[in-house]
Amino acid sequence: MTDLLQRIVINPAVRGGRAVVRGTRIAVSDVLEYLAGGMTQEQILADLPDLRADDIRAVLAFAAADGREIRHVTPEPDPGWNPSAPPAQTWRARFVATLSRVSAGGGVDALNWDDLFHGGVCTECGVALGARTREPLRFRHSSGQEAHYDGWSAAPEPLGAGLTLFSDTFLALLTDQEQALLQWRPAINTAYGKKQLFELAGSSVHLPLAKLKGGAPQDEPCPECGFIPPPSYHLPETLPDWLNPERWVNVSNGQPGVYLSSADLPDPLPPVFTIGDWRQSVSLVLPAPRWAAIRALPAKRRPRAVTGRDVAVVPPELVEA
Repeated sequence: MTDLLQRIVINPAVRGGRAVVRGTRIAVSDVLEYLAGGMTQEQILADLPDLRADDIRAVLAFAAADGREIRHVTPEPDPGWNPSAPPAQTWRARFVATLSRVSAGGGVDALNWDDLFHGGVCTECGVALGARTREPLRFRHSSGQEAHYDGWSAAPEPLGAGLTLFSDTFLALLTDQEQALLQWRPAINTAYGKKQLFELAGSSVHLPLAKLKGGAPQDEPCPECGFIPPPSYHLPETLPDWLNPERWVNVSNGQPGVYLSSADLPDPLPPVFTIGDWRQSVSLVLPAPRWAAIRALPAKRRPRAVTGRDVAVVPPELVEA
């Protein structure tokens, strides 16, 4: 127990003094939320590449200790944050706003993938080569546990054309105003599970992801179809220097993985919109307080395997033209 708890640290300058996994800005409460939402250890490790399996065990040990072994949770300097620096020199101070990107954490097996896109999908990268057909997705859950989730993704490959699905339970949490800005297509469940799933099929407001000046996103074109993925910065080495001043290559200090230019945001900001590429995958974006309200619902009403991550809005001078 003691060895595991050494992986959990507390620093008043990091995440408001919340307990985090050593060497990251990932809070214990973040991991517990994912577990409570029904995500497996493998899914959490895939979504948070800075974590190790022992880190998740440490989080559980910390929760089980319930403060009895808090002496083992020692303060540690934050490797990428200087609380004494003037606000203009800290990377968070350069954000115009921070929103919440809502994504599906579960997965389903698509049974009629070849019928879903005009032109099929690229055999090299799995991206759709044409528009979505009117054919509904036919699917089955990978496991009985996933049948109880509220968010799923269907894709032939990890980087392929992913369809985003949410349950009727999650859709019921959206307001009428939010629902009016989104289009949904019912999906057909061919196996166990009573929840009705809906594919996110369209949005009144869809915004492009921003490519940051000085960054190095993984955006090599597919050698077969030429598709270039939207810019993302999930690995520390892809970040520009102003977002990673210490040039850490193995540790993320809480920087968002995707960014928007403030020049692309409509005024007023809609209550919900989408980002990403419809040929690959898309996510919902909500104001951070709105997502926090959903996550604060009682456990029985809180959506399972639906996760929220930061998406930062930056001024246009930080974005490549």
